[in-house]
Amino acid sequence: MTSNGVRPSSYDGDWRTKIGVWLSLAEHTNDVLAVVDDLSNALQLDEHTRHIFQITAFWHDVGKAHEVFQRMLRKIATCPDAATYWAKSDRSSGGPTRRHFRHELASALAWLQSSDAASLNESEQSLVAYLIASHHGKVRVSLRALPDEDAPPEEDRPFARGIWHRDPLPAPDAPPIVIEGRELPRIAELDLRCMLLGETEGRPSWLSRVLAVRNNKEIGPFRLAWFEAIFRASDARASEATQRRRTLIL
Repeated sequence: MTSNGVRPSSYDGDWRTKIGVWLSLAEHTNDVLAVVDDLSNALQLDEHTRHIFQITAFWHDVGKAHEVFQRMLRKIATCPDAATYWAKSDRSSGGPTRRHFRHELASALAWLQSSDAASLNESEQSLVAYLIASHHGKVRVSLRALPDEDAPPEEDRPFARGIWHRDPLPAPDAPPIVIEGRELPRIAELDLRCMLLGETEGRPSWLSRVLAVRNNKEIGPFRLAWFEAIFRASDARASEATQRRRTLIL
């Protein structure tokens, strides 16, 4: 705890999950989409950039449907419905069962494996993936396992930030993920081989993707940082607005 009473950030830190009210994944996604539209209008962003932010908003928390994250929230006594995918809770859950679990990495992997990503060129795919992964400031250029992570039982199975290669999203016996009335295809196996150096079956590594976006003459490091700040602000504003609105109602 710092001198002003604020708990310092950490690799596990996700304090915005606890906002004092329960909020489903679908509801939070809709809130972020609305704030993204508002900020895009205020900043007079071009249509292409608006579209990138809309896609990012739609996919940014899909990884919260991961069994590890949902188990963390559903163990809270006040959980309203164990069949709903929750994004926010009314109190602390005590942490995930896998140390250093980052839902945003699962979201980025799910995006890269989606048919939505296939409709964009590689540069656009990578930009959206980076914005999704970085929206809590925990995953950026480097993608590696931390020293005290919980490792999968198989020695040759890649893992990083609490995500294990071949994790399903959602769990096989779980209900489908539905956002904005759209049922997302199940991902039988999240592909984490992008953390390895070099291409895998013709697909670039995570490091290659991020460096290519950073070095893109139309984006560059400063514009990329600006994009990241805009989306992180959108996510934070949506959570804060929901917290204030629900608190007033209650």
